[in-house]
Amino acid sequence: FFYNTMNLLRRALPYYDSAIQLARSAPDIHDVIRDSRLAKAYIFFRMVDYEKAVEVSDLGIASTLEAKDSLHYLSFLNQRAQSLFFQNKLEPSLRDVQISIPLAQTLHQAYELASAYKTRALIFESKGNLPFAESSFRNCIEERFKTKDFGQLAGDYIDLGNFYTETLKSFVQASTCYLTAIQFAKKGFDSVRVARASLNLGSNYLSLQKFDKAIPHLQQALFYLKIGRDSDFLANPSLAELVPIGNKELVQVLFNAKTELLLELYKKSHDNHWLTACLRTALLNDSLIMEIRHEQLGEQSKLYWRDRTRGFFINAIEA
Repeated sequence: FFYNTMNLLRRALPYYDSAIQLARSAPDIHDVIRDSRLAKAYIFFRMVDYEKAVEVSDLGIASTLEAKDSLHYLSFLNQRAQSLFFQNKLEPSLRDVQISIPLAQTLHQAYELASAYKTRALIFESKGNLPFAESSFRNCIEERFKTKDFGQLAGDYIDLGNFYTETLKSFVQASTCYLTAIQFAKKGFDSVRVARASLNLGSNYLSLQKFDKAIPHLQQALFYLKIGRDSDFLANPSLAELVPIGNKELVQVLFNAKTELLLELYKKSHDNHWLTACLRTALLNDSLIMEIRHEQLGEQSKLYWRDRTRGFFINAIEA
């Protein structure tokens, strides 16, 4: 649990496995097996190994149905729905959500209900049903407020901001969501979500060609991930500093944005120091992507990363 909390995800996994094995030697009256599996599924989800997250969730769902454990069943169902969505398996994901929403309402589980609404929002965004997607995002935030989980609430505002940015191209509304997310993330002492919201806000300004505003927000993201170099935006950490980080996906997206921003600054000014910095950042990001690919256990996850990194490599090749 402590390694998990510190985002040392790979170090947490063998301890959860050991807990599961030990709990099998006696009646599991404290639900060690189901709690450990749920934690493992979420770790794989955060590591962007969605195939493995589904596999662990399937085991959890089977055991909870056998034990008639509705609360754990609901949690595993939501985790599987999210993981299926990010594999672009929309219909199976939607089937899980259609079960989890009424079940969460019956059990009065606001947190799980909010999570189910958000997955539903993402599904309908992908299907092009944008009004229903937006209302589902709002339903999610409304339910999450009831939980007082400010870190997760920050994550919900980030996802709503991404919807405004990527789908509706409404950058002003998106910026408002990201700023709200930063406020809630700080209130919840969630440095990772402060970093993610700052990154998305910086990327938003990058899309608007407001480079002077993009730089400080990307720099703030680096600071909250503890990989920044004081106030020197051009400096990068070493690969050795990045390898132990559990949130490599977030770091990789951050260096995608930094590579693109440095390339745009060079195009604007024709100053070679921007181009040199761009190439250095691209080389570091390429090494990080290789590191992440070696951590992925399933073919679906590897295909996800191939699609996810295409834009970065286009910028890197141009630089």
